[in-house]
Amino acid sequence: MKFYETEKGVVVHSNEAFFKALRYAVMCIAFIIIAVLFSQGLTTLNILCLILLSLLVTTMLLVRVVIQIDIINNRYRQGFMLFGRTTGTWVVVNKISYISIFPTLGSKTRSLPILAVGMVSDIHVKELRINLIVDDRKRIMLQSNMKLLESRKAALELAELLQIGLYDCTGAESVWLKD
Repeated sequence: MKFYETEKGVVVHSNEAFFKALRYAVMCIAFIIIAVLFSQGLTTLNILCLILLSLLVTTMLLVRVVIQIDIINNRYRQGFMLFGRTTGTWVVVNKISYISIFPTLGSKTRSLPILAVGMVSDIHVKELRINLIVDDRKRIMLQSNMKLLESRKAALELAELLQIGLYDCTGAESVWLKD
């Protein structure tokens, strides 16, 4: 989990799966269009389209989904970061409460062994999520798909930086790692 402090608060880079999938889908479509344009020859219109598509692909590679937390003014925003500039609307909250490490039950589809050709199965996996809790009830997912020790270390460092508590819900009993 990548996070750092700026003059407007703490920026946390999210690993949101939907945006990653969208990014790669748009880039694949752009590469297909570029290949088609190259096959048609280099006319002025095709060169202009190639330049625009190249800019789109470069932008998609550089843009990141981030969550910016301003602990002083009790607000946060979820948005995109490009060249150090963050977009998104600030959401003012009454209280930035704490950070939690929370296990969720996810499912993944996998293929069965070669004997059962064409068959797939859903398996259930335990996924750890690091959440920012605001107003004592609302969860904002900061990170997911981390190993236990890695998530505890990252969440503890972030809690120290934000000077808020850390609640660990991963064990048999839920405990405060930092008050």
